[in-house]
Amino acid sequence: MLEFTRAERAGEAHAFRFAPQTYLLRTRGGGFNSAEFPWTRALLDDLRAVRDPSRGPEVVHRLGEALRSFLAGAGWDAQEREIVRAVHEGEPVHVTIRSAAAELYALPWELLALRSTGQLLGSIPGLLVRYEWPDTASFPDRVPAAARCGRLLVAWSAAGGAVPAAAHLTAIRAALGPRFDPDRDVLAHASYAAIADALARAQRDGPPIDALHLLCHGAQTGGSDGGGSYGLAFDDEAADGHPVIVDAGRLQQLLAPHAGMLRLVVLAACDSGNVGEPGNLLGS
Repeated sequence: MLEFTRAERAGEAHAFRFAPQTYLLRTRGGGFNSAEFPWTRALLDDLRAVRDPSRGPEVVHRLGEALRSFLAGAGWDAQEREIVRAVHEGEPVHVTIRSAAAELYALPWELLALRSTGQLLGSIPGLLVRYEWPDTASFPDRVPAAARCGRLLVAWSAAGGAVPAAAHLTAIRAALGPRFDPDRDVLAHASYAAIADALARAQRDGPPIDALHLLCHGAQTGGSDGGGSYGLAFDDEAADGHPVIVDAGRLQQLLAPHAGMLRLVVLAACDSGNVGEPGNLLGS
């Protein structure tokens, strides 16, 4: 667990400032270590460049080194030794990033390199990097176990560009077998309203939906200079051929009424983890 808080001086605003920032990392014993992260224009350029498949390998290494240098002063060595031990013994490893400073979620922690092996966290078999917002909890399951049948609803939209819907459906059908009914469990050219109706119908009449698989493109809302946030491109209910961008707030409104039914939501969409400019309060 890596749990961060941004250190603030008396009288300073709590908004993110594009300058080196000092953070507090909670230790296992309840104390804190401090470390400074070098927020610079060059680093922001690297964050944008690393998303490009044609970028050079030096971008990945620079970001990985920046992350490792940041954690070096915050007691990371002990946690790295524990990760290496667990990996060598074949144990599953969960690395959880929990931060009250929103900008830290913009960093690609999967690129953090282990000093002893040189492996990136995201490339280690059996290691999962997870992200949590502080003081949150999973919604309790409101569906009786006997009523669950492993139902998965696939909603796909090509409003933002072509998507590999056929390939996804083939893989899902092979994995779920008769539990997957394409006539019932596929929303093609899905709109916000169509997904909302399908979730409400399942919650009201059954069978309940265990997992929602959203396949679409991501798109930016706001400026094109990276200052906006990102959302999902769904079909427009008006059927005018233009995509409707559903941001994080609207997606929350879509899913919140069904939190007691849904156990998993898969976002198979580009930029679904892109928070835009560091410190963006809405996120992705």
